[in-house]
Amino acid sequence: MCETTVLFFLFSQTRRASLMSARQLYRASNMTQKWQRREISNFEYLMFLNTIAGRTYNDLNQYPVFPWVITNYTDAEIDLTSPNNYRDLSKPVGALNPSRREYFEERYAAWDNEQVGTLF
Repeated sequence: MCETTVLFFLFSQTRRASLMSARQLYRASNMTQKWQRREISNFEYLMFLNTIAGRTYNDLNQYPVFPWVITNYTDAEIDLTSPNNYRDLSKPVGALNPSRREYFEERYAAWDNEQVGTLF
């Protein structure tokens, strides 16, 4: 059983933990420090964050979220030390290249929905 599962089992067994907010669970867990010290994997850390955010495999509307970080899906082997194999996380997925950015900017500018309205 992975450490994350054990942690949630222990938390779920206490009344105090059942009354904790996601922020309180996050702070009480020390999971960020464990992840920084490489005591838990990236997957375990992301699953912890998804779980305290209320995400679950049982509901497609609340399915866990994982960031899209790899850009190279064509090579048989990927050099994980090469920055060229990772996407630029300073940009949203819709702006990764000029054509995608232009498409989404045009789409946003053309948005017209009275029920939803615009963001700005």
